[in-house]
Amino acid sequence: MKEMLDYYQLSDKMSEMRDWYDGYMIGESEIYNPWSVIKQVKSYLTDRNAPISHWGNTSGNEIIRTLVDMATYDTKQELELLLRGETLKKRIVEELIYDEVYSDLNNLWSFLFLTGYLTAGGIETVDGSRYANLRITNREIHYIYEDKIKSWFSERILDNGTRTNLYQALVNRDSSQVQKIINEILLQSISYMDYSENYYHGILIGLFSGTDYIVRSNRVCWDFIL
Repeated sequence: MKEMLDYYQLSDKMSEMRDWYDGYMIGESEIYNPWSVIKQVKSYLTDRNAPISHWGNTSGNEIIRTLVDMATYDTKQELELLLRGETLKKRIVEELIYDEVYSDLNNLWSFLFLTGYLTAGGIETVDGSRYANLRITNREIHYIYEDKIKSWFSERILDNGTRTNLYQALVNRDSSQVQKIINEILLQSISYMDYSENYYHGILIGLFSGTDYIVRSNRVCWDFIL
């Protein structure tokens, strides 16, 4: 990497390239993503563009989508920890076959590690099993998690069935059911970091905008302004 950047007079980009594209483990060796490295060096030479997630533009990332689909509330909390830069200690099953990946949510963590979506900060053997302190590999992969997970969780919690039940409860003036459904949506979608009133305001606007009623946000009082 250093030789490549020196050759193209891009030595000042070394730290940036490491943050974005380094961190993949092959045995005991840590390597860069060669595809993304080549694409980004070309980008520097042609447009001087800042780093982007080149992997995210080429991969379907279906393994992350599956993780989201299978996620429990605890899994969602673990994903939030990863997105904040923290680590998760998980058992790694290196002899996984493809058919076993989706049979157990715990297997998905191993597959994310083996396919480069997570990297190990350290591996230890306990009673014959290998455990790794997993973290998101680099900024390129962090972008994929952040971008895809947010959109897929939104799709999952705001499906037509949920909306239909909410609208029916509103029509029936069943306040208890409305409260229950909204609580379930918030439990699946927010974290303790989402404390702004505007966040909840936006969720409710999105939920109710699919009805036959006209939904308006905070209206400006022009008479007051004038």
